[in-house]
Amino acid sequence: MSDDQIQAARDEDITVSVVFQYLQSDWVRLVRRGLQTQFVNLEVDVEGVYGVNFDAAEQVDLLETLASKSDQLDAVIVYPVDPDASVEPIRQLRSEGVEIVVITNTPPDLEHREDFAGMVTVDNYGLGLVAGRLLREMVGEGTVGMIEQEPQLYVIDERERAVREVLNEAEDIELVTNSFNEASETFDLTQNMLTANPDMAGLWSPWASPPANEAVSAISDSGRDDIVHTTVDLNQQQASIMSEQGVTRGVGVGGPFVIGENLVKMTAHAILGNETPAYVGIGASAVIRPNLLEMYEEILREDPPEDVTEHFE
Repeated sequence: MSDDQIQAARDEDITVSVVFQYLQSDWVRLVRRGLQTQFVNLEVDVEGVYGVNFDAAEQVDLLETLASKSDQLDAVIVYPVDPDASVEPIRQLRSEGVEIVVITNTPPDLEHREDFAGMVTVDNYGLGLVAGRLLREMVGEGTVGMIEQEPQLYVIDERERAVREVLNEAEDIELVTNSFNEASETFDLTQNMLTANPDMAGLWSPWASPPANEAVSAISDSGRDDIVHTTVDLNQQQASIMSEQGVTRGVGVGGPFVIGENLVKMTAHAILGNETPAYVGIGASAVIRPNLLEMYEEILREDPPEDVTEHFE
C-alpha cells in the first residue's frame, strides 16, 4: 500500500471481524500476529476474533449473527470450514455492504468482487509435496505411515493428496494410513499405527500443533526414535526436535505472518474501492536442520529460543 492509501484507510475508521476455523494452532497464532501488525498500522478496529473448532454449523450461525449487526462492520475476514455451507451467510453479509476477504478456503460458488474481495493462502499442495519428498528421500524404503484428518477440509486434503502421490510413486515404499476426527486423538492413533506396523520407518502428520506434537510424543513413548517424521508448519516444539536431530527431520512451511498482513491490506483496498486480486498465494518452502535457524526467524518472526540454538555451534 502506498502512503496515501495507508492514510486513506486510517481515515475510513475500519471495523473488522475475523472468523477462523480453529484457534488452537501455531499457524493461526502466526496469522493473527500478521493481522495485528496491519490492524495497528492501518488503525483498524477489531470487533472480535472467533474460532469455531471446525464446526461448520457453528460458523454459519456466527456469520449470520455478524450479518445482523452489519451496521457496525466494514469487513469480515473468514476461513470457511464448509465452503458450500458458507455461501449464503457470506452473500447475506455482502448484501448488507460488508466486504468479505477469505483465508485459504474459497467457496466455489462465489464470484470475485461480487461476493468476495479476494483470498489469501499458502500453496497447500506445495506444502504436501515438500513434506512428502523430504520423507521419501530420508526414508528411502519401507513402510511409511500417513495421518489424515477427518472431516475433510480442502486445504488439508490438498496436502494429503500431494503426500500420497509422492509416496505412491516410490516403488520401495508401502503406504499405510489412518485418520483422526479430533486432533487430540493423534497420540493414540500414532501408537496404534506403530503397534500394527512394527516395521514402520516413517510418518507424516498434517500440521504441527497439536497433531505433529502428539505424533512425536507417541513415537518417543514407543521407543521408536529411529522413525523419520515430517509435517507441515513450523513451531517451537518441532524446531527443538529438529535441532536435537530427533524424529522430526523436515517441515513444509508457507508464510502465515505474511498471509495475515496481506489479508488486512486486501481488506483495506476493498473498502477503499481499489482493485483486488481473486487469489494471492504464498509459496511453500522446506525447513531442514541446516536452514532451521534462518527459517525460524523468517517464519516465526522471532529469534530462535535457547533450546533450539544450544544444539548448533
